[in-house]
Amino acid sequence: MCAQRVIWEDLFGVGIGTTNISTAANTSFGVPLNNHPSFNPGTQTVNTRKAVGTAYRQTSSGCLEYQQGSAVPTTSWEFDVSSKNLSPFLWSLFQSGAFQGAASTYIKYFVPYDKPDTDVWLTLVRKLAPAGTAASHRIVGAIVNSITLSAEEGQNLKATVEFQGYSFESNRDVGTADAFTFQTASCLQWQNAVVTLDGTTINIPGFSLTISNNAVTKFYDNATAVRHDAGEFTATGSISVPWGQATEGGNAQIDAFAAGTSSRLVIYWGDSELANANGEFTIIANIRPTGVNVTGDDEIITEVSFECASDKFTSSVIDASSSIAVSTTTVTGTNTKFSTAFSDGVGFHAGDLLYPIGFTQAGDNTVRVITAVTNNTTLSVFPAFAGTDSGKLYKVKSTPLTISVCDATNLSGM
Repeated sequence: MCAQRVIWEDLFGVGIGTTNISTAANTSFGVPLNNHPSFNPGTQTVNTRKAVGTAYRQTSSGCLEYQQGSAVPTTSWEFDVSSKNLSPFLWSLFQSGAFQGAASTYIKYFVPYDKPDTDVWLTLVRKLAPAGTAASHRIVGAIVNSITLSAEEGQNLKATVEFQGYSFESNRDVGTADAFTFQTASCLQWQNAVVTLDGTTINIPGFSLTISNNAVTKFYDNATAVRHDAGEFTATGSISVPWGQATEGGNAQIDAFAAGTSSRLVIYWGDSELANANGEFTIIANIRPTGVNVTGDDEIITEVSFECASDKFTSSVIDASSSIAVSTTTVTGTNTKFSTAFSDGVGFHAGDLLYPIGFTQAGDNTVRVITAVTNNTTLSVFPAFAGTDSGKLYKVKSTPLTISVCDATNLSGM
C-alpha cells in the first residue's frame, strides 16, 4: 500500500527538451499552481456494442466489446504569472516564432509562427511520492496548445495553460534528477500594468486573452504519436472600457465596432512597449472587435470582444521599385514608407513583423520582429541577419500579437 498523501503535498515541475518528441527531459524548475490538476493518461476505450448473445456487456480477451486504444495525454495548469515562469510555456506554444536575445536580460520575443513544425517539447511531472519510489506521474513530449492570460482589479496576472503530450507514465521516480525549485521573481500585479489603446493610456478593470496554436497530434498507423503539428494561430479575448474613459470611452468602442475598425492594444509591465530590462513583460495586439456590449453594475462599461489580426501590410512583391538591404539588425529601405505608409500617417510600430524574401542564407528568410521604426527607410529588427544582402524583396505586416519578456534566464536552443 502506498503511503498516505494529502493534496497540500502536491508539487509540479517542468523540463524543456529539443531532441525529439519521445525524449524526456528532467524538470528544471517547479511551478506553484493555483489548481491541483490530474494528468489524463491518454488512453481511450474503443467501446462498441456487439451481438454477443447476452443482455449485458462482455469484456475479455479477443475482439469483443471493449479495446484499449491510444490517445493524447493532457493536463491543464493554472498559475500566477511572473517575468520568469511563463517563457517555457510561450516557447512551447509559439514554437518557431520564439526568439531569444543575449545575456544578461535574455530578452525573448514570441510572434505567430510561419511553419507548422514543432521543435521544443516539455516534460511535466506531478510529484506523488518521495525520491526512491516510482509512483509519480509524468507526461513526456508535451506541447502547449493554448494559453489564456487574464487579469482583474486587485489580482495578479494569471495563466491557464493547456497541454497535449506524447506519452504518460505513472511510475516516475523523481530521484535527485527532477528539480521543483520555484522561481524567485514576484508576481505581475494588474495594479502595476500600463494599458494603451491606439496610443492613448487608459485605465481598465481587466482583460482576457486566449492564444492557441490549435495543434494536432498525428498517429497515422502507430500506437504512439509521431509528431505534433502547429495548426492555425488564433488569439481572441476581451477588454472592458469604462464609459467615462477619456478618448477611448463613451461611444468610441461601439463606433469602432460598427465601422469595422481595428485598434492597437498594448499591455505592459515595465517602461516601454517592448521589454528591455529584467523583469519586464509586454503584450502588443492588433485587435478587431467582434462584439460590443454596453452594460454595467455600478458604472457603465463597454465590453469589447475581439480577435487579433494584422491590419496593415506593405510589400515590395507588389511594388517593384521598393527593396531592402540588411546588415545584422539594421534594415535599410529603398523607396519604402515604414513610418507613414498608410492613410492614418502612422505606419508601422515596434512589435510589428518583417518577412524577408529570397535572401542568400536560408535562416535569413524567417520572420523578424521590428524593434524600432526610425523613419520611412530604416528599421531595427531581431533576430539579426547572418548575411548582408541588398536589393531584396520583403513584406511588412502589423503584428496580430507580439509578446516580449526579459527574464534573465537562458533557454538553450531558443
